[in-house]
Amino acid sequence: MPFTSMTRIVCLMSVAAASGGPLAAAEPVPASCTCATEVSDRNFPSEASQLLQEIRSAAHRLSVHAATVASFRRGGVSWEGHANELTLIREQINAVGERIQRLHAIRHATAPWQQEAIDSVTPMAATLGSRTKAAIRHLNDNRNYLWSETYQEHLNAISSRADQMKESVGLQLELAETQDKLEALRGKLASIGS
Repeated sequence: MPFTSMTRIVCLMSVAAASGGPLAAAEPVPASCTCATEVSDRNFPSEASQLLQEIRSAAHRLSVHAATVASFRRGGVSWEGHANELTLIREQINAVGERIQRLHAIRHATAPWQQEAIDSVTPMAATLGSRTKAAIRHLNDNRNYLWSETYQEHLNAISSRADQMKESVGLQLELAETQDKLEALRGKLASIGS
């Protein structure tokens, strides 16, 4: 992926993280990113698999928060409730962004399926970041206008993209697991035939 695309994603995620206003007061989500780079003899495919599993977990949490905020369209929830859920969404997107950044740094040394997963999840995360940023901006500017069509479109897009990311990464990991099992079975079959 070109450097400018990655820079754009990191900038989008950074802007989402830096959004001020009432959203800045939420408790941070503890990060358990395996993004450290101090070891030079790392098993990059294994690290990439771990990062993808962490992205899947973050996408699951993101999907739950996105579904919650999307359900707010039924009414009765204050702008503070919206702000809280959008803060949680932003934190999960930032967690995903950190992992994607590391994945791009080690992409050259990962398996082809992992490169495909990286290429698949990156634009989803960028879209989630830009939609979340737009929803936060709307909320900060229009606290009493939570039912606008534009705001609701942002919430629906966040929810659907979060679900897509969770499913996409999950399927990539499941495919890799199935391929590993297939290779193990082939090895067993070859040893029986010898």
